[in-house]
Amino acid sequence: MRVMKFGGTSVAGADRLRHVASLVGEAASAERVVVVVSALAGVTDALAAAFELAVEGKRYQDTWASLGERHRVELETLHGQSEEAAALDAILTQVEPCLAAVQAGAPAPPARDEVLAAGERLSLVLAGAALREAGLPVVLWDTRRLVRTDSHFGEARVRSGATAAALRAAWHATPTNAVVVATGFIGADRYGRTTTLGRGGSDYTASLMGASLAADRIEIWTDVDGVLSAPPALAVGGVPIPYLDYQEALEIARFGGKVLHPNTMTPAARHRIPIRVRNTFAPLASGTLVGPGEPHPTPAAKAVSAVEEAVLLGWEGEVPPRPLLRAAGAFPCPGPGPLPTMWVVPASSLARVMPLRPTQVRHGVTLVAVVGRGLEPLPPAAAVRAAVRAVRLPVLATVATGSPLSAAVVVPRGLRAEAVRVLHQRFVAAAAPTAATLYGR
Repeated sequence: MRVMKFGGTSVAGADRLRHVASLVGEAASAERVVVVVSALAGVTDALAAAFELAVEGKRYQDTWASLGERHRVELETLHGQSEEAAALDAILTQVEPCLAAVQAGAPAPPARDEVLAAGERLSLVLAGAALREAGLPVVLWDTRRLVRTDSHFGEARVRSGATAAALRAAWHATPTNAVVVATGFIGADRYGRTTTLGRGGSDYTASLMGASLAADRIEIWTDVDGVLSAPPALAVGGVPIPYLDYQEALEIARFGGKVLHPNTMTPAARHRIPIRVRNTFAPLASGTLVGPGEPHPTPAAKAVSAVEEAVLLGWEGEVPPRPLLRAAGAFPCPGPGPLPTMWVVPASSLARVMPLRPTQVRHGVTLVAVVGRGLEPLPPAAAVRAAVRAVRLPVLATVATGSPLSAAVVVPRGLRAEAVRVLHQRFVAAAAPTAATLYGR
């Protein structure tokens, strides 16, 4: 059995959904398949924008109407049936009152998750229509009924046991000839309220399903040829990485890698299920395989990753408890000698940290990390810092990553591309190619 997850660019419109249907059809001819879909490209951002307009008391209706029209047009192109059109309208009708309620002063976090979840729910209808048009028998799963979470809106924690039991029960009730299409990114708490798993959480959904249903493999279909050895947006010569072990992939993800959600690796690793990252638009490319580590790995740095928009924070006197800062994705940056510890946090998480009242706030910085098992025998932090300073780039702080597989520094954001280039050339490009190992890489 195979789990295939398709991201927003892969399901951006009717033509791409038809292409996805062809890939799924080919897989379904050989084995049972579960498909996990994200919202259409740009939809989650548009939903978030509509929500913010409502919070600010501004007009959100135009954005909402545009979203509805986009999905109706795509469904019509897919020759959608009347019940599918009705399903789209029902979702839009159910969710819009959340925006009105927030505009009137209702609590925001539960309503925000309900609004953001609409993207996956609408995409589910379109994906089902595309597979039906391709002649595939389809069963749709709204994962709000299957993925059980706590009530931490915005980044809910999954109740693994209850979720696995619900998924297995749904799987056993599904005809063996049917392709399951499921929403990613969303679940529900004990009270039935919609929750979300964090941006990129559809990868996590796919991994949960793979682990719960004893999949042979999990495939993450995206718009690049695998996990790259450097951030593609910085154009510094990154190339697809043939193989990563679970922990290396996790390190790349937690230091800004966009291809995999950090939580994706945990369920798969627990059951030793390989994850293949593949390009929807170049399906013959080998992509990246993520799996168990080699018994005797060849030391090699694998990638340079970056949190491009970050902020340095400091406190005079007592620093807030570390768990609060860690929960926001912050990393400590110990000062030399008696100097106090600073913390670097993704700019997207800054609002969560500001109630802790930092006395020093420096915007415009980037966290740059080198990842790979080749760092273990080195003094990695010192080596990374020295490589950056050797080309006269300033290092604002050295990061305590908490892992022997990563070393990181903080640099001015305007110099991030140069820092990534230098570290990629020094630690990754210069590394000798490793021998082929597990899974035929």
